[in-house]
Amino acid sequence: MKALIFSLILLTLFLGVAMLLHGEPGFITLNYANEWVVETSLALFAVALISLCLVLYLGTLLISWLLTLPTRFQVRRQNRRNANAAKTLTDGLIQLIQGNYSQAEKLLTKTQSNADLRFISHVLHAYSAEQQHHIKVRDQKLNHASNIGPEEKTTVDIIQAKLLLTQQQPEQAKILLEKLADDNNSRKNSVLILLAQTYVELSEWSALQTLMPSLKKQKLLQTTMANGLEHQLWLGQLSEAQTSEDAIMMWQNLPKQAHKQPDIIASYAEKLISGNVNEPAEQLLREAINHNWNDDLIALYGKVYSKNLDKQVAHIEKWLAQAPDNPKLLLALGRLAAKAKLWGKARSSLQTAIAIEPSAEAYRALGKLLADTGEMDEAYNCYNQGFQVLAKEAISAPETAEITDTAHEQAPVLMKHIS
Repeated sequence: MKALIFSLILLTLFLGVAMLLHGEPGFITLNYANEWVVETSLALFAVALISLCLVLYLGTLLISWLLTLPTRFQVRRQNRRNANAAKTLTDGLIQLIQGNYSQAEKLLTKTQSNADLRFISHVLHAYSAEQQHHIKVRDQKLNHASNIGPEEKTTVDIIQAKLLLTQQQPEQAKILLEKLADDNNSRKNSVLILLAQTYVELSEWSALQTLMPSLKKQKLLQTTMANGLEHQLWLGQLSEAQTSEDAIMMWQNLPKQAHKQPDIIASYAEKLISGNVNEPAEQLLREAINHNWNDDLIALYGKVYSKNLDKQVAHIEKWLAQAPDNPKLLLALGRLAAKAKLWGKARSSLQTAIAIEPSAEAYRALGKLLADTGEMDEAYNCYNQGFQVLAKEAISAPETAEITDTAHEQAPVLMKHIS
């Protein structure tokens, strides 16, 4: 584009000179020390002068091009190397995703001499080593990546904190993350989110409560995640209550939306029941069930023994009119009726609950009722059947599958729930 503009300017200049000298060619004399004398027409002199300027300009461009040729050749060669390295890195990433770790590491090693790709290559190599449980290689590659620069070191520290959390070492992760949170770095937002998760792992609810305003202010959490953290915070704070008085104070300090959550209500009610604060627990659970039906709250209601058991029984019978086949309701009715010594109603309720949905809790309640009425053989049979139900649940549940290796290992765990 520049050459075209320059050519148009020269052409215009030529045309201007030609029109100026048309009809008045004129002459020009060049004399150097009376020894060299040149005479020519003005038109020819102008053409020669313009041509000389053009030659000088083109010569300057040629010399500049020749002088920059090595640099441009070097840049071109480097670009080619970068393109090849990027392709090698991409191939290594593909192999890594496909689980071909050895091949991936060979490809990634080739790119670790490239300044632009060195960091990501070391990190991917560390990930490959982590997948193969090559801890020494993983740490070595992360150390190489960390030494590239301060921003890279921060990123590696965050990766190491995540690894510590994965390896169930939240104490070490906390130390690292709190140090990062105190530093002013561009990754502080990621650090704060990880720190919140670490506090949950460690059940450090006071620290999480202190951190929550910063997370919300900086809009670091999506609504769902923020609500989840708050929910865990409320449950955690209630779990820390040592006495029913502590639980009451904690409950009063919780926000109103927490008072509507069934599991929060259940946690608070359990604290009240364990402290024999039965009247408030009964009212809390009754109102919650009337407002929002929940089987877990119903099960808890059957464990509250207020001063007026007859009213409690009446409430459950009212609920049973709406859900006559609910085993949780029947179990709760059986427990309360047994506590009120309404033996017939208690027995029929518990037997119906077992017929609908056999459970260790229902068998245990029926066994206790039979033992209280002197029917020891039948009570033993109920406890035994409850043990069998709990054993089946333990065998089928993935998280408890390991305790099924031998009956000897199972018995203490299962009997704890039955008796």
